[in-house]
Formats: sequence, C-alpha cells, structure tokens
Amino acid sequence: MLLNLTTALTNLDVSRNNFSIFHFPQCLQERQLRRLNLSHSGITEVNSLLSASLEDLDLSYNSLKEFNNPPQTLKKLVLSNNHLTSLHFLRNLSHLKELNVDCNKLTVLVDETKLGLGILQQLDVLHAGGNSYHCDCALLQTVLLLNKTKFISEDPGMYLCATPKILQGTPIMKYSFGGCVKPPCERAETVKVGLVLSTIPEGKDCVVIREDRRGVDYKLAKDEEAQSYFFDQVVTVDNIQSLSPVLLQPLTEAVSSGYNGALLICGASSEEIKSVIDNTIIKQVLENLFSHMIPNANENLFISVSFLQFYPDGSAVDVLSSDQQALKLVAHPILGNVVVGLCEVCVSSAEEAYALYESCRGNLKSNTGLIFSRCSSLFSVAVEWKLDTEKAEPEICRSRLQLFNLAGGASRTNLRGIMNQAPCLALIWQSYRTTKSKWHSSDRTRESTDTMKYLQEQLREEMEEHMREGKGSVEKVQERVTRIQQLRESIREEKLKSGAAIQTPDLCQQSHLEYNIAQERRRQLKEHHGRLIQEEVEKMERDLAQEQLPTEGPERELLVLTRERRVLVLQMEALRTEAQQAERDLQSQYDQHQRELHCLREESLQVFRVFRQVSEEHRKMSEGRYRGVLLEAVQDAVYLSTQNQELQAENKQLCKALGELKDALAVQSDPTSGLASQQQ
Repeated sequence: MLLNLTTALTNLDVSRNNFSIFHFPQCLQERQLRRLNLSHSGITEVNSLLSASLEDLDLSYNSLKEFNNPPQTLKKLVLSNNHLTSLHFLRNLSHLKELNVDCNKLTVLVDETKLGLGILQQLDVLHAGGNSYHCDCALLQTVLLLNKTKFISEDPGMYLCATPKILQGTPIMKYSFGGCVKPPCERAETVKVGLVLSTIPEGKDCVVIREDRRGVDYKLAKDEEAQSYFFDQVVTVDNIQSLSPVLLQPLTEAVSSGYNGALLICGASSEEIKSVIDNTIIKQVLENLFSHMIPNANENLFISVSFLQFYPDGSAVDVLSSDQQALKLVAHPILGNVVVGLCEVCVSSAEEAYALYESCRGNLKSNTGLIFSRCSSLFSVAVEWKLDTEKAEPEICRSRLQLFNLAGGASRTNLRGIMNQAPCLALIWQSYRTTKSKWHSSDRTRESTDTMKYLQEQLREEMEEHMREGKGSVEKVQERVTRIQQLRESIREEKLKSGAAIQTPDLCQQSHLEYNIAQERRRQLKEHHGRLIQEEVEKMERDLAQEQLPTEGPERELLVLTRERRVLVLQMEALRTEAQQAERDLQSQYDQHQRELHCLREESLQVFRVFRQVSEEHRKMSEGRYRGVLLEAVQDAVYLSTQNQELQAENKQLCKALGELKDALAVQSDPTSGLASQQQ
C-alpha cells in the first residue's frame, strides 16, 4: 500500500530481508525505478520481470546460482558473494558499464561456448576477485581481459587459482599458457555476410530490401515471382555506415582480443561503389581496431601492416617492398600461414594505416593499367603485445586482421576462382583431420621413443652387469641370460609397433598420385581458359551485333581489330599461365624426386649405421666373453701346474720314506746275518 502512494519513487532499498524467491511487485514495474538494493536477503531465485527503467541493481550476499532475464537497461550490476558459475546472462546487457561478481564460483569469466569478450570489453569497471578459477587453457581469454588494467579495480592478489590442487594459490596472471596452442581449424568462428547495394532509383521494384534489413526480394521481370535472399545485413550506399555495429565491430573486437580475423570484399560492380567501400568500410575497420588497441597501448604494443597484390596469372607482388624479394608461403605451427620475405611497415594510428592503403591502391592502379580491375589484393594488419611484462621472458600474443579485396564485378563470369561451399568445407575438414592425425602421430612417436630408450638402457645395464660378474653359478647366469633375451624381444616388438604407427605411404605411389593431381590441375586450367576465350569471343560477337555500324568500313574494321586484340591478349595470357603452371609442376616433381632420393639415402645410411652398431656390440660382447674364457683357462692351467708340482714333490717324499721303511724291515727279518757279522 505504501509503494502505491510513492509515485515518484526512483531509489528503493529493501536489503537485509528474507525473500528467498523474489517476486517484483506489479506496482513497481509501472514506476520509473532507477536503483534497487536487494542485498543480504537470502534470495535464491528471481522469477519475475524487473522494472524496464532499472539502471542500478544490487543482489550481493544472496544465494543465486543463476540470474535469468536481467533488465536490458542496467548500467551497474552487483552480484558479489553468490553462487554463480557462469555469466551467460550478460549477453543482452549492451548498456552495462560496471559489474561486480566477486566471491562467486566462477572458473572463467570468458566462456567460449556461452559468453564472448564483447560484453565484458564494454565495461568501465569489473570486480571479479575471490572466484574459484580453474587454471588451464580455457582461462587464457580471461587473463587477456584482466591484463587490460582499466578493468581491474582491486588487488590482483584476489585472482588466484583454486584448481588443480598443484596450482592452488598461484596468481592467474602468472600462470603460463605456453602449451595452450590449438591445432589449426580446431575452433570454427562464425561467418557473417553483408550486402551493399547501389542506390535504388525510385520506381524500380526489381530489388526490394526487407524491413528487417536482413534480406532482399529480387524479381528478374515483372511477371515473374520474386526470389528472396537472406544476409546478416543489407544496406545501400547511402546508409553504409550502419554496417559497423553488426558486422565490423565484432570483427575488430575479436582481433583486439587475440584472434585472427578476415574481411572479404567482392562483387563491386563499379568504381563508385569500390571508392565508397574503401572510404567507409576499410577506414571504419581500421579505426575500430585502433580504438580498441590504442587506449591500452604502451611500449609493449607493436602494430604493422603489409600489402600483397595478386595478378590474374597467379603471381603475387609485395607492394611495400622496394627490392621485390621472392615470396614463399610457409605453414607455421603456431602463427598459421606466413609469407616469408613479406615487407611489413610499422604504424601508430588508423590514419597512417589507411594512408598506406590508399597509397598502395593508387600506385597499383597506375602501374597495372587495364588489368587493375582483374587484380586482387590483401591488406594485413598484425598486432603484437606482451601478456606479462613482469616475467624475464614474457609471452607474446599476436593477432592479425586481413582485408581481402577480390577482383571481379557482381556478375558470375567476373568472379573467377570462387569455389562452392561444399568443396571448401570438405577441404577445411580434410585439413583439420590431417593436422589432428599428425598431432596424435607425434604423441605416439614420442611415447614409443621414450619406451625404446628405457628398454635399451635396461639391456645395456644387464649386459654390463653380466660382463662384470663373469663366471658365476649356473642358475644365476641362466637367469641373467633369460632377462637379456626378454629385453631384446621387447625392443624388437616396440620397433615393430613404432614402425606401424609412423608408417608412411610408399614413395612411388605418392609420386604417382602427385603427378596425377598436377596433370588434372593443368587440364582444368586449360578448360577454364578455353571457356574464358569462348566467352570473350561470344561477347565480341554480341557487341559487334549491337553496334549500328556499316557492314564494311574503317570504323567497323577498327572495332573488329580492337576486339580481336583483346581475344589475342587473353589467349597469350592463358598460354603464359599454363606454361607457368607446368613449370611449377615440373619443379615440384623435381623437388619431390630429390626428397625421395634423400629419404632413400638416409634410410640406407640408417640401416648401415644400425647394422654396424649391432655388429660392433656383438663383437665387443664376444671379445669380452672370449677374453674371460681365456683368462679362466690360463688360471686353471697355472693352478693345475702348481698342483702337479706339489703332487710330484709329495710322491718323491713318499718314495724316499718307502725305501727307508723297506730297509728297516729287511734288517729286522734277517737276525743271523747280523750276528755272524758281529762274531767276525
């Protein structure tokens, strides 16, 4: 009843109550309530709509596990000391400037599956200490966000690892993310498509933009039924600035957060639209990117740009380089595709970057002449910054924004080289599977190598022990020999297992497959050029038929010669492209042949090295055993000789004693002879 009387109520404090489940009164929904304090009230659920004008809401010191459908007008939200595990409910709070989620059960702030960086980056103040942060690779985006100092307003010591147990108490700012590199294509980003139309004249209803500006209705003729085409956003040249919030802003936010982004522009049918795109879209993208990076800039931020021009024959030129070094595309395991030899120029502002872009486009237009409209370009902006400057060797975060300008107008015949969606997805999936299999193969090879080293070390120790002990009891020697045989068998099985894990296709079959692929590529290129020339001839015939010129005369002859000259130029360009492709295929086959020879040579040398090593080990083992046997034989011979001498000496003594004994017995057996001798 009291609330019904307060018609001008804007601030309401009903804290320190016991609501449990909070139901927002209907009478308050009709008031222009700006601030509401519901702290210390034991609230476990908010199940009714709050005021549509609410800007400041305090729900701290409650028991909320989730907070669904918050008012979209909120500018300040306090949810500290609750039981929140996710911030997915912030997705639609586009006006939020201050957020307090201290002392909850959050393991990360930025969840790639529920909440991106967009909402959190718009905050002026963020309190998120005292949470149960889980320190692993999923915490990387949270640390990147908190490293921007304008977000943290309390002691960084409140941001500690809660799990795993071994890292408990470690500041999350000092956690190393060095091993958190994902394979390419493991994370697929959303692709958004926008359409820019030229100004539609009044009275023309062949193209009608839908009210939600997410599609167009197109009628080829008045009597035909309109066909609908849907996009993420459709604008005209007059309101092209509205592209930025929907398409361009999320792109630059992702790049400033450490992701790689790309913008593909194609189908511009006139120089007017191309100029508008350069002056609005390209310029706006650069301004958005620098507006995200420069406010947090310091001596640890580095921004550089590069510009590549692609010609119809497939060649590429570094526009910013003066010496025109040879360019080579290299697949880096962390940075992705990198062009070796590409010149990069350091810039410090969006104006400087856009001035370089305009200068490069102007120079190309003057240098390429008539074929400028058939050339594509790639303007790249690379951003690097240090994650933790307190470390002796801080980690570097690198992101890249690529602006592709694809040659060709809106007609299908002008957009050459564009593949259908299905083959592109198939190629992406194949690349992902190949990369993932290589990672798994590398892990298996590493594990197999460790096992092999352990078994070889055990075998070496057993052999050394066997050689040191030499001769022993039969049972002990037999036991050691059995262990040695078991280790050898284990090593042999591990080698077979390792060989099966890293087995590669036969070199001859691989070469034959690459040859067939190159041959098919040249055939398709030849057919493509044939279609181009045929279309050019048909176009020439149509143009001549439309020209109202006399059947014979210098004007018609001059026009025919001009058209034929274009066809001849196209034929020469096609032949040159085919010759260059054949030369590249030949060079590729030669390089493959050299690699095969090198592999065979290395394999043969490896076999010989292993054979020599095994033979040497066998020789040393046999030599040691023979030396031991010989030493034992010599010792036995010496011992037997000594025993023989002792026995001979004893034999002599026994013979002497036996002779004396015989003499004594002889004297005792003949007493008469002794008596006679005495009488004489």
